Formats: sequence, C-alpha cells, structure tokens
Amino acid sequence: MGFIEQNKALCMLSVLTSTHMLQAALKSGVQRFFYSSSACVYNADKQRSPDVIPLRKRTPIRPCRKTDMAGRSSSPSAMCRHFREDFGLVTRVARFHNVYGPYGTWEGGREKAPAAICRKVIEAKLSGSNAS
Repeated sequence: MGFIEQNKALCMLSVLTSTHMLQAALKSGVQRFFYSSSACVYNADKQRSPDVIPLRKRTPIRPCRKTDMAGRSSSPSAMCRHFREDFGLVTRVARFHNVYGPYGTWEGGREKAPAAICRKVIEAKLSGSNAS
C-alpha cells in the first residue's frame, strides 16, 4: 500500500495495460479472456471480520480511502463486462485476496491456509507441542 500511495499516477497507468490487452484480444479474435483482479475493489470494512457476509459477484465495488488507488486500478473488470456485452468477448474475472497481513483473518475458521499454518506453527512453537 505504501508504494501505491506514493505512486498514484504510475499505478493508474496500469489501466492502460488492461485496456490494450482487451483491445488486442478483440482484434486477434480471441474467444475467451481472463482478467485477474484484486479484492481491493471492495471496501476494506467488508474484509476484516470472519463474520461478514461473503463477497459475491454482485457485491458493490466501493474501495475504501486507503485502498482507493488499488481499487480504481482494478476497474478494468468493469471493462471486461462491457467488452462481453458490446463485442461478445467471453470474459471471466477473479478477484484475489491477500493471504496474510496485519488485518487478515488468521483464526476462527475463515482464515486462508497460509495464515492458518503460520498460526499453528507459532502456537506449537510457543506451547512446545507437536499437535496439529
């Protein structure tokens, strides 16, 4: 996030890469287009608790202020939808989440595998136990 906040204009230029890729796919007759997006398009408040309603395809995209630039740079996922609607280019978008970090879920059953294994290793080390 520090890099993004210090290089806002540079990060916004990543939108051009996505635009050019969609245009090139269309021009080349590509049948299907996959776009890997970021969960930063969702408000961070929707991602902090294991008790939140799961994020879905129709969850409104409203980046929080801190992740605003990262969220905006993920807006090409909307472009994918428009290319599908206007030109018939079959598109799929996946929004990846970070697997660990200071605000990530690391216990409670909703944590990702890397976070869970880190927690288990630390707990085993602190307790002197070999149990899972």
